[in-house]
Amino acid sequence: MEDKVRLMFHDESGKRIEGISDGIPHYGSMRLRLIAYAPCTIHKHWAVRRHLPRYVPLSTQFCGCKPVITGMRDGPTNMFVKQWTQIVMALVYASGQTVRDTSNATHSVAAGATASAVTILAGTGGTPAVDTDYAMEGQSAGTSGYEAAAIGSYVSGGTLGSFSFTATITNVSVSNIAYSENGVEITIGGNVYLLAHDIYSPALTVSPNGTLAVTYTDEFS
Repeated sequence: MEDKVRLMFHDESGKRIEGISDGIPHYGSMRLRLIAYAPCTIHKHWAVRRHLPRYVPLSTQFCGCKPVITGMRDGPTNMFVKQWTQIVMALVYASGQTVRDTSNATHSVAAGATASAVTILAGTGGTPAVDTDYAMEGQSAGTSGYEAAAIGSYVSGGTLGSFSFTATITNVSVSNIAYSENGVEITIGGNVYLLAHDIYSPALTVSPNGTLAVTYTDEFS
């Protein structure tokens, strides 16, 4: 199955460009929506924004000022990686698995194990995602590269059900970050596992104190 991706970004001159990409393989029933925001033009709001809860709705600026969108991507995820399937087998189907963590070490995940700490990741990797990926390629340093996910409620609608998990990542560095990679990880028994991995182009550039709003949506039909 192929799906389209809706794009919006600014070129080097600042001109806004919008369009629809060519069809890309839809490997799973999960979608990824990314929105890049410019930092608030009022510098004193930057510290305020960082201390507010990260589950503020993605359509609003944390300080209450009107947000300025600098880029967007909305389409199917690239890849549920091998660890996703193995952990579903262990936690849902009670079939223990040997699973590779983000440090490239393997661990036994027992049937019915407890998972925690769902985290959304962001980085600058460029190698296409494959099933055997176990870690991010170029995760951005510090909190510019991760944020705990807020898990939404299950939504039922006729033949389609879904739930979303979101995070807003702030570029806390002193330089622009051209985000081109996202992922999802969880922790089981103190070990961290990558579940999903996305690489995309063009990158979404976020300036210092700007944000990248990330929404993953699992859909079931």
